[in-house]
Amino acid sequence: MERQEIERRKAFFARVSEAMVAIEMNQAELARRVGASSATVSDWFSKLALPEGAKMLLLPRVLKVSGHWLLTGHGPRTPPEMDEAASVLVRGVGVALGRLEEWLGRERDYWRQSTATGADVADDVAATDRVARSSKRSPGRDAKGR
Repeated sequence: MERQEIERRKAFFARVSEAMVAIEMNQAELARRVGASSATVSDWFSKLALPEGAKMLLLPRVLKVSGHWLLTGHGPRTPPEMDEAASVLVRGVGVALGRLEEWLGRERDYWRQSTATGADVADDVAATDRVARSSKRSPGRDAKGR
């Protein structure tokens, strides 16, 4: 690894450490929150091994910092717009989930009624078939044709 890359990674992990201290989080908790083993997180710091994929994407949210700041060290650590936008997003998701829950409840009730009605209809069809078969007999005669 080149000297410049080593310095870049040291700076990145210094920011990760700074964010962890700010929210009083240790490596074990960070590992749990991003879905990594404690050994993996320890390697990140001791071997300057960068987190992969989804774990890297989770870091800003888990550490409550701006992803741009975490990666570059530039800009505000936690921009106010991010907090407000996240709050609006969470409220919107909550409203949407509430509406979805209401809709699913109505659909469930409709399905239950339809299922019950469907069973009743099947019974009605069977009864109608019996009546229809019995009505094919000649008028005025009983089942034995008398």
